[in-house]
Amino acid sequence: MCLNSMFKYTLHGDSFGDLMVKTLTIKDKVYDELTTIKGRKESFSDLFERLAKKEKKGIREFAGFLSKETAEKMKKDIARCKKEDIKLEDKKRKRLEKLWLS
Repeated sequence: MCLNSMFKYTLHGDSFGDLMVKTLTIKDKVYDELTTIKGRKESFSDLFERLAKKEKKGIREFAGFLSKETAEKMKKDIARCKKEDIKLEDKKRKRLEKLWLS
């Protein structure tokens, strides 16, 4: 990574309450990309907050992705697998108890 392709940009938080100044080192290419997605009146702090919230959606983004039938089948399969795992763990525990008590 070439140092001449990086600049330091200082981002300032809001002057009331949660003011915290951090210096981030990012590539010029990244800075240019961020400025294209940043709103005209949006600060970089607001942009980062918006992007972080978008990233946190997680599994909720997939709501409605599966049909009800597929979801029900998956629930049943998961429950069956859990039961099988419990049975296997019980068998292992019993074998170990026999070994210890022998």
